[in-house]
Amino acid sequence: MVLINAGSGLRIKSHRGAYAASKYALRAFAEALQAEESPNGVRVTSIHSGPTDTELQRRAAERAGREYRPEQFLRPESVAAVVLNAVRAPADATVSRTVMD
Repeated sequence: MVLINAGSGLRIKSHRGAYAASKYALRAFAEALQAEESPNGVRVTSIHSGPTDTELQRRAAERAGREYRPEQFLRPESVAAVVLNAVRAPADATVSRTVMD
């Protein structure tokens, strides 16, 4: 199982407390699920990605009146490659958390 989280699940920024709380909750859920289900062969991975070049980011920049510069963001293909890497890990290995900046 792969859960896509965010950097806010690892560190908190000013004025982002509610968002960070939701990401910390997702992190706790992943860790609990891993602890409970690993004896059944279920592997759980959390991907904490940084800002990714998505339509959501584009719209946020537009609403804020900022120029959108996609080269400042992770490419979606990069996030997908990390997910595949975790899923394809050998059966005796669990990639429990990956942080992408």
